[in-house]
Order: sequence, then structure tokens, then C-alpha cells
Amino acid sequence: MSRPDREVLRPVLLAADQVVVQGSTVGVQAFVAGKQVVCLTFSPTVQRSGMDYARLGMGTAARNFDELIAVLDQGAATPRSRASAFGRPPAAPQVAELIARLATDGLARE
Repeated sequence: MSRPDREVLRPVLLAADQVVVQGSTVGVQAFVAGKQVVCLTFSPTVQRSGMDYARLGMGTAARNFDELIAVLDQGAATPRSRASAFGRPPAAPQVAELIARLATDGLARE
């Protein structure tokens, strides 16, 4: 768990294998760093904000505490190298594609 009042996020994030988020930009940072992002979709914060990283294709949903435990256990039991980051390709192209898709969708609505 990070302590933003006492430490810089980046080293903590890079040292993590999994990152659990509600609705903050930490999820985006974790995704870009190639970490497994677990989104607490049952959180009122996620439900109000729409920052559901699972729905955005950037993470795994945990719809309740039991699912959260199962997802974390599964990730912890799966040995991965930090370079492979849970078998995902490099995140930057995925992020760029997502941004382009969101921008295109936004322009199409105007």
C-alpha cells in the first residue's frame, strides 16, 4: 500500500505485482507500467465516477470482496516476470489506442 504523504508513488508502483484501485489515476499509471490492475467495481466511488478500469479494458473487475481475494490469489499464484507483466504486451500502444478511440468517439458525438 502506498503512503503518498510519505513516499513517492512511482517506486512503489514499479515494485508491485498487482495494483488495486477504486477510481484514481493510479490505475492508469499501473496499466502503463504493465501491472495487473484490479478494479473494485463494487465501490461507490467507481460506480459514481465511471472509472471502471475493467470496463475500459485496463484491468480485472472485483465485484465483491470474495472476488477481490480470488483475483489477488490467482495473480499471486501466477509467477510472471516483471517484463511480461501478466502476459500483456507493452502498455503504451494499448494506452495510445484507447486514447485515440475515446477521442474519435468524442469527435463523432460532436
